[in-house]
Amino acid sequence: MKHLPKPRSAPNKPARSRSKFCLLSFPYVDAVLEQRVETLEKELDAAISAAARARTEKRHAESAQKAAELRAVEITKELENTSKVFELHMEELRVKQHEISKRDKEIKLLEAIIKTLGGRESLNTGS
Repeated sequence: MKHLPKPRSAPNKPARSRSKFCLLSFPYVDAVLEQRVETLEKELDAAISAAARARTEKRHAESAQKAAELRAVEITKELENTSKVFELHMEELRVKQHEISKRDKEIKLLEAIIKTLGGRESLNTGS
């Protein structure tokens, strides 16, 4: 902030006297200033209201964001649980598939044994 030099008065000139009429004493100036004050008060009220609305909207947005984040966590947990259940079911299916495959091999072996034994009996009965 700069300091302005003090005005110097001429040594031989007397100081200026104030005018008899102050600008503020005119009714027109009073009305203009009063109107300006009213306008500024309205602008201030509008700014205060806008700030209050903005704070309310911010609180609502923060609340919605928090709810969305909680829902995302909930959905993530549900998805993880579903994945674990799916993995367990897949493992059960693999075990059952293995059992089916094993029994299928046993059945084929038994069928081969039956054919072999059946062929021998027909040879024995046919001689």
